[in-house]
Amino acid sequence: MNNALLIIPFFVIRPGNWDLDRLSRQDFFSLAYMTADRYMFDPTKHIGGFGMVIDMGGMTSKQMTSLSDRKHNKFSTKIWQVSCS
Repeated sequence: MNNALLIIPFFVIRPGNWDLDRLSRQDFFSLAYMTADRYMFDPTKHIGGFGMVIDMGGMTSKQMTSLSDRKHNKFSTKIWQVSCS
């Protein structure tokens, strides 16, 4: 019996804590993509994987409106499809 321990790292995104006056929408997404890239290009994550949790608690309508750019959403989908394939 193998008693190996596998620890799966998670990163948590809490957009409800996002202060639109201090961090622009572009900077918010840049940071999120850099964090995801760091996990996706780490060889140890290819073996054990990683998790991502998006905590939508505390979101305001101003934050939701800022996230709902159709052009950016289409671009984001392409990035995730290419990077995860």
